[in-house]
Amino acid sequence: MPAPTSISDIDLTPITGKTYFNTDREWREEFIYFLMVDRFQDDVVRPVATGSARSAGVATPNSFYGGTIKGVTRNLDYIAGLGCTAIWLSPVFENNPGAYHGYNIGNYLAIDPHFGTKQDLLDLVEAAHSFESANGYFPSGMDKEMIGPLVYILPYIEQDAWFRKWTFNAYDVSTNIAGHSIYYRDPNNQPQSSSYPDGYPAGLSFPVEAKSIGTFTCPAAVNQGIDDQASVLRWFAGGQAGRDWPNPTAPADATSFAAYTGSFLVGNLHKMYGRTNYLAMAGNRETRADELTDLNSGNATQVAMVAAKGVFSFNSKERIVNIQDGSSNTIGFMESAGGYVNFAAPNNGWGGNAYSMGVTYTTFGMCPDKTNQNCDYTNSGGLSWGLPGSNHTGNLIQTVFCDGSVRSVKPDMPYSLFVFLGGMSDGAAVTIDQ
Repeated sequence: MPAPTSISDIDLTPITGKTYFNTDREWREEFIYFLMVDRFQDDVVRPVATGSARSAGVATPNSFYGGTIKGVTRNLDYIAGLGCTAIWLSPVFENNPGAYHGYNIGNYLAIDPHFGTKQDLLDLVEAAHSFESANGYFPSGMDKEMIGPLVYILPYIEQDAWFRKWTFNAYDVSTNIAGHSIYYRDPNNQPQSSSYPDGYPAGLSFPVEAKSIGTFTCPAAVNQGIDDQASVLRWFAGGQAGRDWPNPTAPADATSFAAYTGSFLVGNLHKMYGRTNYLAMAGNRETRADELTDLNSGNATQVAMVAAKGVFSFNSKERIVNIQDGSSNTIGFMESAGGYVNFAAPNNGWGGNAYSMGVTYTTFGMCPDKTNQNCDYTNSGGLSWGLPGSNHTGNLIQTVFCDGSVRSVKPDMPYSLFVFLGGMSDGAAVTIDQ
């Protein structure tokens, strides 16, 4: 078939039997990633550079570097991992000589051979739309083994080697009775000896042995060195069995869940766990009355707690389009510096958060806040384990919203506003400035 020489030569009749991509979102709801095809990736797999020096680059900056359409297709997971939902390519039409940037087009009816072929472009579009359908959702706040979302983010922040160490083997009473209801009960994920580093085969490595990953930690947080901490929080669950944690649980795991409890690990084994200062938001799952005590006055106030489910919850798979309250007004992740945990000596001390941990809840407020009795002013400087809190100036808490923006939240904002910001579909139209 001869190459077209005019738009009128192109048959735009829909292909019989083909399902075309459709979306309910508007363009203003998309988070767009712009890339220059020639400078993005050339579809060649290379080992990760380990040297400390910067690359010398290319000696001829105005020449083609070799990026291709196939290179974009290969890296869709990277783009999605940045939170982007749409791609804007530099022009890939046939260009006049030397136009690596694509903006000196000579033929709008052909693909420049430097970038690939027409089929490469069709494959990219198909792959991008399929990726949206298959992977266009947030990871669970906790999966069926109580593994948190940061573990699933590892491949997208160049930590794929650590991700591959994880064993995902959830207990299912009907299909997998050999599985586990809690990830650290699996001997492939954590040695079952109470001692560390002795007690398991020499040279055997576990996913929880990863050092704290810089992307997950905040330099301003105090007591964040693993040796500065006495324990690590591995999960924090609240609500109801089956809805907020596995039910039934694997009998061999000897795991006991209860509403709004956490699992701390003390002793030397806690040093195996990489830490995080950022926890996913599960919102508030219950509609009930509670009592908040003002630590300044000692007065107790009855408050109505409204059910406002967050984006990240047990076994959830939420999409951007499901956030009815607006992604820019819905909390995704919040900073947490941990807090003092009063175990029996010698295990009492600062408790940090494992990056394998799942979620925090709006249920218990933020810290430090003198109106919140959950904040520990005796040993934690007003902070508390498992709750949002920071050591930044003014104790402002860095917060990631579901539109990808990062904004500072005051820990003493009105409690009801916090609950609604943590919910994804509670019907309350609120903003962080209220």
